[in-house]
Amino acid sequence: MKFSIITVCRNDAAALEKTVRSIAQQTYLHREYIVVDGQSEDNTIARLQPFLDQGIIHTLISEPDTGVYDAMNKGIAQATGDVLYFLNADDSLAHTRVLKTVADFWAQTPEIDILYGDINLWNGEGEKRSTVIYPEAEHLLDYLQSEWLCHQALFVKRALFETIGGFDLQFQIAADYDWLFRALAQGVVLQHLPHVVADYVLGGISDMAQVRSLSEMFQVQNRFSPYQTPDALQERIRRLQERFLDQQDGMVQLHHNAQARTQRYRELKERFQQTRDKLKKVQAQAIQMRDRLQALESSQDAQPAQPDEGGRSLWQTLKRSLGKPL
Repeated sequence: MKFSIITVCRNDAAALEKTVRSIAQQTYLHREYIVVDGQSEDNTIARLQPFLDQGIIHTLISEPDTGVYDAMNKGIAQATGDVLYFLNADDSLAHTRVLKTVADFWAQTPEIDILYGDINLWNGEGEKRSTVIYPEAEHLLDYLQSEWLCHQALFVKRALFETIGGFDLQFQIAADYDWLFRALAQGVVLQHLPHVVADYVLGGISDMAQVRSLSEMFQVQNRFSPYQTPDALQERIRRLQERFLDQQDGMVQLHHNAQARTQRYRELKERFQQTRDKLKKVQAQAIQMRDRLQALESSQDAQPAQPDEGGRSLWQTLKRSLGKPL
């Protein structure tokens, strides 16, 4: 089995190297690696050139495209492997034996058209957030009513793209979601691999454009016939209601947090004002003491022969505070 691994990128020089190295470190060698660059304006190509010279990258395209899915379609057109896999810049394979694990599993079940594993989610600061364990294939349709199956989890036979076609460019965010539903409509054989295959870094286009993402997701679902039955429509409504309520709970919590922060700000502001008022009083007292001392020192009779005890005490206190001999 030969893998065609496709990475699309644009101006991702810093993040891309991690992705390329995760491919280079795979123990399974029957593979090709295709990188499609959207004519980057940074030093992406220069950073990739050594990997191209070493034979780690087999095909490198750098030219303008209309977006991520246009670039992915270009990668599909270049692929010669039996199985295609898409790995975005900044993402990486979970360990060095991912391809070997997938190939061994597929060898035991050659009838599979699409094999999908699990993924680790990481934030942009390099902290692992969670591991997504996807459901088994028989529960996938139910899962997809409200969730996504990341393409970083999918290994797909190249023949499916020849039959179904590439990604629909009318979708800016959900073209992979749409493609999966088109495949499901063809009755493809899916299998879940209970194994983490990729480290996915949050912050991509689908994470940052949630409203557009949901809009395209609903558009796909609305033209998928299994989701148009009365039971399926009722379930979709129920899930939408749950999502709405969850968002409302989130808004309420945000409101409470904002109120708590406002109250804390007011308390701190009041304490600051009190402290400032005290400081002003201390400063006024210090000025009075300074003026009094200056008056005493300028007086010819500043130190009388027989001062009263209170005057002597004040005089001594002032002298000490200024570091002067008594």
